[in-house]
Amino acid sequence: SEKDPRHLKVVSWNIHDASDQILGDKTAEAEFIAVIEESSIFCLQETKRELNIPNFKCFNSNRPNSRSGGVCLGVHRTLEKYIIPLPSEDPDIVAVKISAKSLSLERDIVVINTYDSPDTSSYKLKNRHTGTQASTLENLLQVIATSTTECDILLAGDFNARTGR
Repeated sequence: SEKDPRHLKVVSWNIHDASDQILGDKTAEAEFIAVIEESSIFCLQETKRELNIPNFKCFNSNRPNSRSGGVCLGVHRTLEKYIIPLPSEDPDIVAVKISAKSLSLERDIVVINTYDSPDTSSYKLKNRHTGTQASTLENLLQVIATSTTECDILLAGDFNARTGR
C-alpha cells in the first residue's frame, strides 16, 4: 500500500552489525523487514557496512578503515523526491532535509541519525590518542548549527548515554 507522506513513522534501531554469524544478513530476516516496512524513515546504527533496503532510499555513512560503527538513514521512496542530503564530516552522522511541502507543514524537517561510540571503545581511544577527530557530539552540534536554520529537527541515534565518565 502507498504510504501517506503526511504521516511519518520513524524507527531508530541499533542493529549491532547487519551481518550475524548465526542469522547471516539481518536485513534479509522477515522480522527485520516487517519493522522497516512499517516505517516512513528508519535510522539504523552500528550497521558496520553499507545497506540497501528495497523501497527505501538509503543514506549510508561508514568509518574509513574500520569494521565498527556505521549509520544508515532510510527514506521511503514515496518521500524520495522531497529529500536533500546534508553534509557531515563525521562518519557517525548522516542527515537529510525533508521539504515541508511534502508533509503539508510550515517548516522543513531535518532528520539526523547519529552513533556515538562509548568513551571506552577502541575507536574513541585511538582517536583521542592521535587527536584525529573531534567528538561526535561536537560534530553533531556543528551539523545542527549549519543545517537547521528555520527547520524542525528530528534527532535519532544511539548516544551511549550510560557509558560516559
